[in-house]
Amino acid sequence: MVVCAAMLIFATSQILRARATTVPAGRITALEGFSTPGASPLATGTSPGSVSPTPQPPVHVHVLGEVRVPGVHELPWGARVADAVKAAGGMTDGADPGELNLAATICDGCQVVIGTRASPRGEVRGPAAPQGSAAGTGGAGSASTGPAGAAASGQTAGGAGASGSKTDLNTADVTALDQLPGIGPVIAGRIVEWRNEHKRFTRIEELQEVSGIGPALYEKVKNHVTVS
Repeated sequence: MVVCAAMLIFATSQILRARATTVPAGRITALEGFSTPGASPLATGTSPGSVSPTPQPPVHVHVLGEVRVPGVHELPWGARVADAVKAAGGMTDGADPGELNLAATICDGCQVVIGTRASPRGEVRGPAAPQGSAAGTGGAGSASTGPAGAAASGQTAGGAGASGSKTDLNTADVTALDQLPGIGPVIAGRIVEWRNEHKRFTRIEELQEVSGIGPALYEKVKNHVTVS
């Protein structure tokens, strides 16, 4: 009996020693912050969105017309028309950009044109079409389909087919008139307004009665237009 009692006491003590031991909270925290070599960023607390974005390349813009330093200028991505004009040394004393939107964003390969007081004009043209392609990017001043493209390809917009490559002042719309040398969208609109007010053009010389068309601009345009 004594031997059995001793064995029972020994077994009970072994069972009590095998019970779980409580670990202090501070030790658990330390273990959770422990990282092993090769552990993933998420395991060490690094944010998955902390990678820096890829920087955008600069844009190259051709600025011409009434600016002090015409030519191709490099500007940062997202630059505005005003930035392109500034890079070109600013406008000359005789410049008149018309209603050019100086806040518009410019693209790589764009062309910015600044007109004169005698021929107010401001224009942002899209990149020119590669040689051999049928059309440009659709930007102002580029070859395109529709009325403007027809005028550029020898068919006058607005139904002036009999006059060859000349634009008919009595049938051309604003888009077609905008394609004429030195004529921007503002003056093109004035031509249409004059035509509506006077019913029609009876001779080419009447273009000089349109506000903004002086002798210099008239000389540029007179050989490209006709009246029906």
